[in-house]
Amino acid sequence: MGRRLRADEARMRAFAALQDAIAEDLIDSLPPVLTIREIQAVTGTSASYLRSSITAGRLNGRLVDERWELSRDDNRSYIKNRVRKRMNRRAEQLQRMSAAY
Repeated sequence: MGRRLRADEARMRAFAALQDAIAEDLIDSLPPVLTIREIQAVTGTSASYLRSSITAGRLNGRLVDERWELSRDDNRSYIKNRVRKRMNRRAEQLQRMSAAY
């Protein structure tokens, strides 16, 4: 049982490292200034939640001509966490689908 547990832990660490690398690469490919719609497309989060995140201080942005502009670098950790959460959700869906067969 000890070997299996260590192997599972190593697999989870490798998966987390892969997710981090994918998220960082995705974030680096984004433009330096994003709109709510662009962050919504990347993270899969609703626009209303993103707007409330700005007002709550979880996201840093500024209102320019009735449109929110958000800096990619100021919001890197938020975007990275949301992208990882989306990847985990998708991995769980795929795992459930493969277990059903």
